[in-house]
Amino acid sequence: MTEGVVYRSARPLASSTAAVCEKLVGELQIRTILDLRGHSDPSSDQDRIAAEGVYGIFVPQNFKPKGGSGGDGNNKSARKAIKANIAGSKGFRRRVIRMAGCPTQLALAFLKLYDSLTGSTLSAFYATRWALASLSLGETYVLFLQHAGDKLVEALGVLLREEPPFLMHCSFGKDRTGLVTMLLLSIMGASESDILADYSASEKGLSPVIDNVKSEMADMGMPESWALATPEAMKTALEYVNNECGGVRQYLESRGFSADEQAALRRKFGQKEDS
Repeated sequence: MTEGVVYRSARPLASSTAAVCEKLVGELQIRTILDLRGHSDPSSDQDRIAAEGVYGIFVPQNFKPKGGSGGDGNNKSARKAIKANIAGSKGFRRRVIRMAGCPTQLALAFLKLYDSLTGSTLSAFYATRWALASLSLGETYVLFLQHAGDKLVEALGVLLREEPPFLMHCSFGKDRTGLVTMLLLSIMGASESDILADYSASEKGLSPVIDNVKSEMADMGMPESWALATPEAMKTALEYVNNECGGVRQYLESRGFSADEQAALRRKFGQKEDS
């Protein structure tokens, strides 16, 4: 896979806005930002406001939203910021609401009434938190693969259609972003050891803010172990697609990302097809 085509990260922090903007536009020349979070994710509302109309990331004024001008004096297409809400998949939301048991169901009834009156999505947000808190991180990854495949494929479709270099991010850059990265690397023919090494690198990247990550997990009712990125978690996801779905490429075909699209993605990112 060609170096410098796809990057992944946690969400940028408000305190690092200037440095992040310079990194994205000046050094990495990012053209497309793919935000995998939902509307109810921590800080997403603040991000949307701070980005001056570009949802989900702190960006400079010359990083215009879809349909705007790139503003950097070259002939490339406009920079874009695109969302693919992985946890917003209807199948995933239905599944976690079914998993949430009493007395959660009573609370969900009130939340659904609130949602119907306000247009909020709080019921799905809290159902997700309640249902997932009892699962390991690896089990949660499998749940995403089972019930949010449409959104995972949507994210890969963005990588296929839009202009690189790309930046993918969610809240911490290791869970939803880690799953999309695992699928992409598998398409590109990476070994399991390389995929797990890439995923595990998240811990080093998050180490300067790990206390904040653990605190945020606690606030959401999640176990502290969810702040980590141990190889076992992603290995569980890989074992699911390999043992239950026939492999990543077959899994993606069953979710609507065809063999031809996978081949096109490989060509786009610099891998030659076997003759």
